[in-house]
Amino acid sequence: VTIVMNPPIRDLSELIGDTKFNYRSMCEFTVSYVGLADGKYGVINVSDNSFILEPKYDNIEYVQYSSDFLVQSGKKKGIISKESKTKVNAVYDELTLIDRKNNLYRIKKDNLYGVINDKDKVIIHPENSKIGIDINEFSYSGVKNGYILLDSLIPVEQDGKWAFYDTKGKLLTDGFVFDKIGCSVGNSNNVYSLLEIPEYNVVVVGNDNGQYTFMNTKGKYDILPFVFEQIYMKISSGEISYYMKYNNKTYDVPKYLIQRGVKKIEAEN
Repeated sequence: VTIVMNPPIRDLSELIGDTKFNYRSMCEFTVSYVGLADGKYGVINVSDNSFILEPKYDNIEYVQYSSDFLVQSGKKKGIISKESKTKVNAVYDELTLIDRKNNLYRIKKDNLYGVINDKDKVIIHPENSKIGIDINEFSYSGVKNGYILLDSLIPVEQDGKWAFYDTKGKLLTDGFVFDKIGCSVGNSNNVYSLLEIPEYNVVVVGNDNGQYTFMNTKGKYDILPFVFEQIYMKISSGEISYYMKYNNKTYDVPKYLIQRGVKKIEAEN
C-alpha cells in the first residue's frame, strides 16, 4: 500500500464519499488511509466510517498477510492490530518482518539489533551488531531469507563473531564462535558460493583461518572436520552437486555427510 498525503479535509463524510481516498484491501476489510494537513496519518474503516487508527501517526504501513499496521510516531515504530489494539509498542528505531510463520520481527534499538514476536515478546535481546546475513552472493542456491536459514536458524553477529539462535530464542551454539557464514567462491565457471544444503539440513560455517565445515539445525558443527578450504556447489546440465576441497583434493559432500549419519530429506511430492 502506498500512503499518499491528502489535501486538508473539512469533514469525515466528505472524505468517505470521495472514492479516490478509498483503498480496498485484498484481505478482510475496506480501509482508507487519511493524510491530514499537519502531516499525520490515520486509518478509516469505510464500512462504518469509524477510525481504526486515530490520525496521529507520522507513517503507516499495512502488513497484508496479518492485517496489522506498522505505525511510526516520530522516529519510533510499533505494530497495531486491525482491532486497534497495540501489539508492539512504538519504541523501536527499525521494525522489519523476518519470519511470517512465527511472526518474528528484527528490531533496532540504540544501534543494536534483536528479534521480537508480534506480541512484543523479546526472542533475542537487542544487543547485537547484526541479525541475518547478506544473501546476494548465494542467490544461485535459492536462498531467499537471510534472517532465517533452513526455516529455523537465526544468524546473529556480535563483535565480528557469529552465533545461531532458533526461532524460540534458544542459543544453539557455544557462544559466538564463527567468523563466517557461508563459503564465497566468486560464482564463475558453473561453480557457486554455498550457504546451506536444505536436503541435508546443514549450513556452511567458517573460521578466520579460511577453513569451513557444516553445522546442523541443532547447532552441532563437528559433523565433519573443520578443515575444508572451500565448500561450494556446481551446476552442470541443470543438476546441482556439492563439493569440498582439502589439501587441493576435491570431495563429494553428500557421500561424507551420509557416512557421518546425516540423512537426506526427501522432497515432498
